[in-house]
Amino acid sequence: AWRLVALSDGYPTIAMIEPTKDIDIDPKARLPIRVTITDDYGFSSLKLHYRLVKSRYAQAESKFTSKDVAISGDGTVRDVATIWDLAGIGITPDDVYEFYLEVADNDVVAGPKTAKTSTYKVRLPSLEEVFAQTDRTQSEVSKEMKELAKEADEIRKEAETLQRELQKQQAAQGKELSWNEAKKAEELVKRQAELEKRMEAAAEKIEKMTEQLQQNNAISPETLEKYMELQKLMREVKSPELERLQKEMERAMENMSPEDLQNAMKDFKFDEEQFKKNIERTMNLLKR
Repeated sequence: AWRLVALSDGYPTIAMIEPTKDIDIDPKARLPIRVTITDDYGFSSLKLHYRLVKSRYAQAESKFTSKDVAISGDGTVRDVATIWDLAGIGITPDDVYEFYLEVADNDVVAGPKTAKTSTYKVRLPSLEEVFAQTDRTQSEVSKEMKELAKEADEIRKEAETLQRELQKQQAAQGKELSWNEAKKAEELVKRQAELEKRMEAAAEKIEKMTEQLQQNNAISPETLEKYMELQKLMREVKSPELERLQKEMERAMENMSPEDLQNAMKDFKFDEEQFKKNIERTMNLLKR
């Protein structure tokens, strides 16, 4: 005889992959959303629920509005990506919307069971905020440039001292390179590489700031040119010679040769001077 066994149908699950926190959007007002949904027998719907919670120009909403999100593919686990066009619902600067996603399974016996994500906020910053952020970024970058200039000067002085010590060793023929001097040279190169990383991070800040101003149509052609030149200058300080110098120093240390290390230090000193000049040019451009 056949025996019928009723299989239980569990609740679906939904996990927000993007975004995972409250977020500010740019003036294009398009928010990428990605979730992973799971269920043992499939899905009947996926919905985006949203409401206006803060606005300068409209009244906050108590009820959520729903919007269907297409589910493609098959299987019990799906990654779903969509773009929420907030311009289409009339978002204005300083508006804040709350939103969450809700998935329903296709249980036709007991009725669809649902699961929802946490609720997040999305906001369109005002133009005043964009300008305030621009001022903060310029101030941060300017401060960083001063610190970099100071550190570069210290490295240059230490490199000159080390070079003099190496010259003395060369004069005392046959004297091998000491471990202490080799270590000093290695440290100087490491510190210079770290300065270049910090300079690249500052250039990225300026790039992000410029993009935000462009998206808000809040930048004149002259200012745009200045910021583009700034980025170029800041990225020019990255020395392609630094890696070669590191290898030269490693060889000198392997051979314990003061002469080889001194030659490498001459190149290093030149690179350091160029770096300092570029920082000074960057600082002057920031002041304009």
